[in-house]
Amino acid sequence: MLKLISFAFLLTTLACQSGGYNLRLPGHSGRPDKSPGPIVVPANADAAGAGSAMPPYTPSDTPKAGEGGIEPTTPEMGALPGSNSEVSDQQEIKSVAKPVFIGEADPTKNKNLPYGLVTLTSSAENWIISRPQYVLSWNKKTRNINWVAWLMNLDQLVIMGRQKTFVADPDLKEYVSETDVKPVTTADYSGTCFDRGHQVASSDRQANQEDNAATFYMTNIIPQVSFLNQVIWRKLEIEIQDWIVKGTYKNLWVVAGPIYDNKPSYIGPDQNIAVPKSNFKAVFAWDDMSRDKPYLVKAVIMPNVLSNGAAPLSDETRRCKEQANGGRIKGDVTQSEKVDDYLATIPAIEAASYLKFPAVVRP
Repeated sequence: MLKLISFAFLLTTLACQSGGYNLRLPGHSGRPDKSPGPIVVPANADAAGAGSAMPPYTPSDTPKAGEGGIEPTTPEMGALPGSNSEVSDQQEIKSVAKPVFIGEADPTKNKNLPYGLVTLTSSAENWIISRPQYVLSWNKKTRNINWVAWLMNLDQLVIMGRQKTFVADPDLKEYVSETDVKPVTTADYSGTCFDRGHQVASSDRQANQEDNAATFYMTNIIPQVSFLNQVIWRKLEIEIQDWIVKGTYKNLWVVAGPIYDNKPSYIGPDQNIAVPKSNFKAVFAWDDMSRDKPYLVKAVIMPNVLSNGAAPLSDETRRCKEQANGGRIKGDVTQSEKVDDYLATIPAIEAASYLKFPAVVRP
């Protein structure tokens, strides 16, 4: 039986602290077995969040699967920039979800969280799954992640190959095995003409087969139309990887996740997998020789729309045709394919996704 724990975080702590939880990582030299290569942790990570440390990880037998959230009194999924744009510090927080930690990996020592957890500013479900390849927050109501975070360096970008086998997340599957909660499977996407959109790219975890296979767990997947997945999101993935390969940046910390309308559409056999309106990604770097904290390299909010700008569920025929043709219909593409046309700020991402980044990376 997997060990698991739930922490109840005080409302006043989340409302008043500017940075959420800042992770302290004792013993940086020791990394978990089967971790994705020798990831370099910023030298200042221990001091990044002084005065706002995350509680210690002490596994227990509670809570039961299905717990971990509270009745919503704020929007569960967030809204697109415009309604709440760039005012995340002023969001009214009436209730915040209680994180549930799943699995045996200690999130307080996970090197994919060098500066602490990304926290929620809404009552959305918040199930934290920590593993050597990445850390994510899963939401059983949307059946997607809230966010996922991972470190990148050259050790992960060897040419190992792509596993191509999408499977239900094994940690989540075991955790909910005695409940009515069902992990997403690859079959849930069959016939939808939505791509199984990686958040941590397969090509970001190439050190060994196990690391690459973890990117095909369905908790790392969200519904993306092919224009997003195969065109603009893929261009962004390549750009980030090129920074590492060419030595522009030695180490990067990446956070990605979905953004929803207040009333999203759903897909799947039971119509219970929420379709994001947009997808965000934020990339941070640091210079161990001269920087005392990470700095933002690039942040984007990319729309999950067809290549003509139409909503993802508005035209099934076109959606399926685009999926079969690399995300585009030749001669009928009006949506920009330039990554920099989707640049965003951290406050805009926080406001749209109802998240808060660790204090040390916030402007």
